[in-house]
Amino acid sequence: MKKLIVLSIFAVFALSAAEVANFDFTGASPEISGKYGMPRFKNTKIGGDASRRSLAFDGKEAAATLFAKDFHLLKGGSVVVRVKLADKNKNLHMIVVKPYEWWLARQGNKIYFNFCQGNKQAAYGVYVPCDFSKEITIGVSVFPDDTYIICADGKVLKKGILSINDAPCYTDNPITVGNGWGGWSMKGDLYALRLYDEPLSEADLIENTKL
Repeated sequence: MKKLIVLSIFAVFALSAAEVANFDFTGASPEISGKYGMPRFKNTKIGGDASRRSLAFDGKEAAATLFAKDFHLLKGGSVVVRVKLADKNKNLHMIVVKPYEWWLARQGNKIYFNFCQGNKQAAYGVYVPCDFSKEITIGVSVFPDDTYIICADGKVLKKGILSINDAPCYTDNPITVGNGWGGWSMKGDLYALRLYDEPLSEADLIENTKL
């Protein structure tokens, strides 16, 4: 695995053997490692300034598609993102979604993590109050026994057991970043995204979400 070259004054995530995708958009050019190639971008602009870049999402059509069809968070894995979200109507932002499988979003002042089960019906989601007035690093770990941990900026915000009434769905859909269904498109900056095919422990998730 290629070591990530850091072109930012900001701290980066700790490396892990379970890492399958690492995207850092803060440098002069995006840096990647892991088994997936660069996402395909639609109407997504480079944000930030010369000292620190980002992917800028317009809250409408901008999106990035990552062809990670074999990544199934609910079988045991983690997702970590660093974002700065702008306010918009109802503050519905789809940050990362694997359609008809799972999603990580903002709903109002809460982190919204959920998944699909049975015949692709949404399960009971996990809502976690969060301060979105600033840049934030969010991490979610899901374990094979359906327990989960949600962290932000190096602190555990919530942990428990997912409410699964039926078998979760697993699809071959690619992962979409920054876009969702009606009204849920993300507005703001994405600085980094990481996927792990094993759940990070609580200590590792804390470390990976420190700014």
